[in-house]
Amino acid sequence: MKNIKFIFLTLLIISSAVFLHTQDALATFSINLNFYSIDFGNLNMGDIKDDVPGIGLKVTCQTDQGNPWQLRIRAERPLTSILNPSSFIPNTNFFWYGISSSVPGNNSLVRNQEDFTVERTVYSAPGTEGNPGTDITLKFKVIVPRPVQSGTYNTKIVFTFTE
Repeated sequence: MKNIKFIFLTLLIISSAVFLHTQDALATFSINLNFYSIDFGNLNMGDIKDDVPGIGLKVTCQTDQGNPWQLRIRAERPLTSILNPSSFIPNTNFFWYGISSSVPGNNSLVRNQEDFTVERTVYSAPGTEGNPGTDITLKFKVIVPRPVQSGTYNTKIVFTFTE
């Protein structure tokens, strides 16, 4: 058995917008991301990699309907080896956290890290909040467990914007 094992982690970022109210044909309702994949790079067993990506993943939600809305996040599955799907890094070792929001005076987003064991709400906006474009910046953290097989691991992070 080798002493050093390298792990390469990649996240594929997916977004979807779900509109639940009657919408004007000229309405604005969208979600945009500044990255669609994130690499954690090469890691060893027992490594902790935090503050990824360095500038943060910016999620921009826009709506002009004046309805309450939510942004939710989930991992489609654990970080899984692309060569051996039975080898994975559990979602209890994989975290996200908010670092900023463009909404004035909103510090509720800046929170402790949350793991990916369940789908979670990143942000909820009341219907009275005007939204020409709310930017929410997130970062990710992973703790590589011992033991884990060497290889490339990936998962999909899904954001759902619902009004």
